[in-house]
Amino acid sequence: MNELQINNQIKTIDSRDIAEMVEMRHGDLLKKIASYNEILENGKIRSLDYFIPDTYSVEGNKRKYICYQFTKMGCEFIANKFTGERGVIFTAKYVKRFNEMEQVGVPSEISGLSPQLQLLIGMELKQKQLETAVADTNARIDNIQNAVVVDTQNWRKWANASINKLAESELIIEEFGDLRYQKLRTNTYKELESRAGCDLKVRLKKLKERLEKAGAKKNVIKEAGNMDVIEQDKKLKEIYTAIIRDMLIKYQSAV
Repeated sequence: MNELQINNQIKTIDSRDIAEMVEMRHGDLLKKIASYNEILENGKIRSLDYFIPDTYSVEGNKRKYICYQFTKMGCEFIANKFTGERGVIFTAKYVKRFNEMEQVGVPSEISGLSPQLQLLIGMELKQKQLETAVADTNARIDNIQNAVVVDTQNWRKWANASINKLAESELIIEEFGDLRYQKLRTNTYKELESRAGCDLKVRLKKLKERLEKAGAKKNVIKEAGNMDVIEQDKKLKEIYTAIIRDMLIKYQSAV
């Protein structure tokens, strides 16, 4: 079991512990959280109120792995996804954990005060904790966004390096396995076609036709690909850049 977390006074439970409680592989739980986050954000609901992105490392391995810190609301959210005995047991476990953290967080100086004063002081402390947690979350988001800096001078190099970096994230490895590099790039192209309303296959064909008419060498025509199409079109380039930035922020894999 991982240590109880009180991140800047906001009490959370590590997603690895949640996975243990619900008897689920951590990788499978991460996939569910990713889908829940997308639904919440599309519904204009702050997913960070439920699941706070975090990372952890394994002894002897420098690589950072993705996890989430579940707030109490996040635990309640997950509990509603389970029915019957499984839901009851999970609820009992997470309630117990939060009660343990509540006991850890009670200052000994107020334990001798009247219940009314303890209640008022407790309310004040919780308000300060909430303000601190919000400030910390906003700072974390700013740090992630600022870290995703686009190298406009070497755009293609930046794009390829970013996709390769994404392919090393735990969630991508769990989802796509050994074919993750190819599948991830294919997914970015599909997303580009969806956002831009274009057909890369058709555009690539037209590009090769133009190259042939311009007298380009056969190997140049043969090696032309989707990235050439994207890089030559300002609109497509901007959209594709946004897609990669969004993914880097989502998976916390900024390069």
